[in-house]
Amino acid sequence: MVFLNPAVLFGLLAASIPVVIHLLNLRKLKKIEFSTLAFLKELQKTKIRRIKLKQWILLALRILIILLLVAAFARPTIKSFSIGGTASAAKTSAVIILDDTYSMSVVTDNGSYLNRAKQTAKSLLGEFQEGDEVSIILLSNEKKLDATSNFTSAKNFIDETEISFTGGTIHNSLIKAAQILSESKNFNKEIYLLSDFQKTELKNAETTLSDLSDLIPSNIRIYTFDFASEEPANLALTDFKVNNQIFEIGKLINFSASVKNTSDKSFNNSVVSLFINGN
Repeated sequence: MVFLNPAVLFGLLAASIPVVIHLLNLRKLKKIEFSTLAFLKELQKTKIRRIKLKQWILLALRILIILLLVAAFARPTIKSFSIGGTASAAKTSAVIILDDTYSMSVVTDNGSYLNRAKQTAKSLLGEFQEGDEVSIILLSNEKKLDATSNFTSAKNFIDETEISFTGGTIHNSLIKAAQILSESKNFNKEIYLLSDFQKTELKNAETTLSDLSDLIPSNIRIYTFDFASEEPANLALTDFKVNNQIFEIGKLINFSASVKNTSDKSFNNSVVSLFINGN
């Protein structure tokens, strides 16, 4: 069993409140003997036993009510169970968003960002069970894997993913993931976002977050994996155009390019190279 809102479980501490109140009420009372009431002592003992029993039952009910309320707000979910050798499970639909943009080509001591992300994605596939389904979206939007329960084909799709020169935004990918999950009838719905979270991929963050709150239902759980170990040096080519109006053999062709620094590091005298057909 898993809980969709595990943070609410801290409310279980409130179950100690009735116990504390009960202990505070167990203060010793001063005994005063009345000769005229001596014949009632035996009857009094019997009543006291009944009162104490009722107090313990009331204490148990109060604690049980608090436990049940906290458990209800924590939204328990049966992940899987087995009856008589037959397996039954709350099925899961998951969308893996894999960042394949050029910034993921950064290489560290642990390998490139993309290779680490691909390894994590394949590890996630091993956590799914029979009957679950997974979709894979590439941030570049060049291709995607539709919902499938064939995790071998999903693994092959991940292995074949390479760095793309096409950009994309996390915002648009999350919207596509939510649309895919909206068509699923499975109980558990999850999104796994694997990226280095470059600034160019989080455009208009304040605006998009408010939009996503309306587009992604509260029952969809989102997990993020950040592979950026440090702020890399990152220059982005934001615009490129040809200045010539007429092209003639033997004549020079002029180009204009705009380069933007999307990192916090400073650059001086950087070189920009143009390759046409590999030359």
